[in-house]
Amino acid sequence: MKSANTTFLLITLLLFTLIFGFGIFSDGMFFDGIFYANVANNYANGFGTFWQMYYGNNISSAFNDQPPLAFFIQAQFYKVLGNSIYVERFYDFLFAVFHLFLIKFLWQELTNKQSKLYWLPMLLWISIPLCSWTFKHNLMEVTMSAFDLAAVLFLFKGCRENKNSFLLIGSILILMASLSKGIQGLFPIMVPFFYWIVYRKVSFSSTVVRSMIVVSIPLATYIIFYLTPEINQSITLYFQKRLSGTFNHLQDTKTSHFYLLFKLLFELSAPAFLIFISWLIGRKAIGQYRINEKPLYLMALIGISASFPLMVTLEQRAFYLTTSLPYYVIAMAIISLPLATNILERLSQKKLILTNQIGIILIILASCLVLINAKNPKRDRDLLSDVYILKDHIPRGSSISITAGMQCQWAYQYYFLRYCYVQFDAQKLHPYFLLEGIDATMDCAEYTKLNLPLKKFAVFKKRD
Repeated sequence: MKSANTTFLLITLLLFTLIFGFGIFSDGMFFDGIFYANVANNYANGFGTFWQMYYGNNISSAFNDQPPLAFFIQAQFYKVLGNSIYVERFYDFLFAVFHLFLIKFLWQELTNKQSKLYWLPMLLWISIPLCSWTFKHNLMEVTMSAFDLAAVLFLFKGCRENKNSFLLIGSILILMASLSKGIQGLFPIMVPFFYWIVYRKVSFSSTVVRSMIVVSIPLATYIIFYLTPEINQSITLYFQKRLSGTFNHLQDTKTSHFYLLFKLLFELSAPAFLIFISWLIGRKAIGQYRINEKPLYLMALIGISASFPLMVTLEQRAFYLTTSLPYYVIAMAIISLPLATNILERLSQKKLILTNQIGIILIILASCLVLINAKNPKRDRDLLSDVYILKDHIPRGSSISITAGMQCQWAYQYYFLRYCYVQFDAQKLHPYFLLEGIDATMDCAEYTKLNLPLKKFAVFKKRD
């Protein structure tokens, strides 16, 4: 079985390289991700403080819509690796790899006898389109999900081994998750209670004590934050700008509370399909295998606690579900464990050494192709082409005039900030004026059009 297990591990790593590598390192991102990269890069270059960050190149661009920890961590990568746009790509890829390791370690804790099959939940996680999409676009879930996954791992170990030290580590990780994206990161505080529901190895009173230990560090920390004026102001602004708007319907994206439920079912259809195919292959010989249902129930409860509360509001974005997906796929992997075990036993009779060697070669080739393809945009091709040209003509750190109608073109604005460090301004006239459309004209003799091979914009410069 060892050779067959290695084969599936190599297949998993190959798919990870192809699906995550190509998407993450290819140029172009969802504008939220570019925005977050701007915030972290500004902080890395000394503009802003931990509790007061900025997305633009002036003090009017103050940003308090998210807690600061994820930006702080990403900023350290900029400090070490420089300002290249591939720094945030490397950060996202590294955290994707970190997720794979955390899934592996959690799987090994949950299923002692089948620990060598850790590629199974990893493969199911990779198969979900939303997972790779989130990491491709540098979203806050990249960081928050890692802290939450690590917290669940330590909390489970703490409950199973009755070690308060693991519970305290989990508590710290929950705090870090909440400092990465707010209250969404707090769901692992329910792990001791879920563990009691599923395993019933300790009394309810002991579970209450465990829960108090888990809650203690986030609670104590936020009390200290509340009593510290500067931090209190930052957190208050976060509640006013982000949470208040969410619950007061100012940031609604859907009209139904069940959008995310249907989206969750859709995203889980890919791993469900893989399980179905496995069932077709090995259905005749799995009667002797039995599923350990308790870890299945525990992972399902944690997944529900990470996803269902998101349906309370109408601000429902699909990538919010990313944090819950590792727990669902681990539960699904436990269900499919008899199938996978049977397939491995059948394949173990064949010599797969050559197949494994080919797998290693394919992973190396895929890695090379990822690096070669990095310059080819996965989105916003024409926009990026213009930004790269204008980067060499508009002074870094300056402002560029735009029309009022372009103020809400967020992708334009954030690309110019990240790639050129140029701020849009619809209020004042600056040395350069940007209009949308290559044939755009200006009825102003003060400006002259620059003759540049642009695809989306026309740029005008003030006459000397």
